[in-house]
Amino acid sequence: MTTRPSTSTGLAPWIEYVEPVAGSHAVLVCCPHAGGAASGYRPWARRLAQVGIEVWPVQLPGREGRFNEPFQLDLDHLSDAVLDRLQAHGGGRAYAIYGHSAGAYAAWRLAMATEDRVAGLVHLFVGASRPPTHPDPAFPIHRLPDQAFLDRLLTYGRIPDELLLHEELLELATTTARADLRLVEDYAWPREAKLACPVTAFYGVRDTTVPLTSQHGWQSITAGRFTELPLPGGHFPPPQAEEQILEVVRRAFE
Repeated sequence: MTTRPSTSTGLAPWIEYVEPVAGSHAVLVCCPHAGGAASGYRPWARRLAQVGIEVWPVQLPGREGRFNEPFQLDLDHLSDAVLDRLQAHGGGRAYAIYGHSAGAYAAWRLAMATEDRVAGLVHLFVGASRPPTHPDPAFPIHRLPDQAFLDRLLTYGRIPDELLLHEELLELATTTARADLRLVEDYAWPREAKLACPVTAFYGVRDTTVPLTSQHGWQSITAGRFTELPLPGGHFPPPQAEEQILEVVRRAFE
């Protein structure tokens, strides 16, 4: 595999919290869940740096260092922004893409774009997400009334009880999540387009929001190899499950 000296210069603002890996042979682009942020992948960046894989967490506007920017509602624009950085700073390295929950759809769109323009895509990983063949009964979720929308977010398990006591912070969190869901739910997804790369779908065996029997539906997006892997835990993987994910990612670059 090609190796290049690594730098995070020029990746911002769309890619943040990169742990530069000198001599890195691979890049993993990570798309966060609805309401999530690039910082959530910092532990992955530290772990995968040890095996020569540089993690590029995608940072959407409207949070963390991009708090004052309007939300991104154009998925093609997001894909182009990340793609431009892969072309300019990927250095010819092999790369894979991971997306969690709603971020799985952003990752899928990015994979479709990169296969056409940037050589080296070795794998698409999707986690804790219903496939396009099995949409959520409440789709589109971003259009749910406020209380129903909050109730849905609570089922995913990442809103701390303390946040429910602070109305302004809770509104900020739900507004961000709603915008991120709109980003992927309002997109006109192609019915026939298929990826060439392998696809792996991770799912938590105790995830009540993503039916275990639905995961085979992700096979419909690729002409390549498809694998579905059950993990311990629910919608968000506990440390043991994250270790399994990172090992699968590592092996994908072998």
